[in-house]
Amino acid sequence: MKKIFSLVLTMLILIPFNVHARVVGTNSGGAYGTITVEEPDSGWSGSEATGFSVTQTYTITKSKSEYLYFTLLPTNNVSDLVVLASSGFSTVVNVKNSDGSVSIILKTNNDQPVSSKTEIFTVTAKIVDPSKKECKIDYMPGSLQCLELNGNYFDKNGKKITETEYKEICEGYVPDDPTDPDEPLPPDIPENPKSGSVIPYVAVGGGLIAIAGLYLFSRKSNKMYRL
Repeated sequence: MKKIFSLVLTMLILIPFNVHARVVGTNSGGAYGTITVEEPDSGWSGSEATGFSVTQTYTITKSKSEYLYFTLLPTNNVSDLVVLASSGFSTVVNVKNSDGSVSIILKTNNDQPVSSKTEIFTVTAKIVDPSKKECKIDYMPGSLQCLELNGNYFDKNGKKITETEYKEICEGYVPDDPTDPDEPLPPDIPENPKSGSVIPYVAVGGGLIAIAGLYLFSRKSNKMYRL
């Protein structure tokens, strides 16, 4: 009997336990194909004594180049965002901005664009007030076209270049819509060619809905509820 018990215990230890995740946001179309945001079914981690945190996993289905550019914002009831690249990527830029947002540029380890559904990074944030039972994080896919960020320079096609090349190529250049670099921006939308262009997205409840803006641009975010 002891041998049988030991064998069953060993098998249980060796069996991999999958952490089930639920989709809290999706957005289709644009330079990154379908962006999907997931978090564990168990919801927030931690306790009243130690504090709670939420973790999200982001995947995309394609990219125009081997470089990816996103900004994450702590919109409601979250703070101290930590963004970590997934195993297939290296971090080129990971900078915390004055508003608490985090801007990241990642590079694929195989130097190739993303061509199928791929996990790109995880985001962990502290819950400010657990009694509110919900929180929200905005994410903004950004254009690499003529982007200058933290000493890194990119040309009109999102390829990494030198500062000298950047000044020659990008002076006066207005980046296209970052949701689809093949489409031009609507008229009269000001852009800073030094900082690149960014368009935010907002997830409401368990799904994402587009909120029409002046030029049909919108913000989406991920609203998470404590389970």
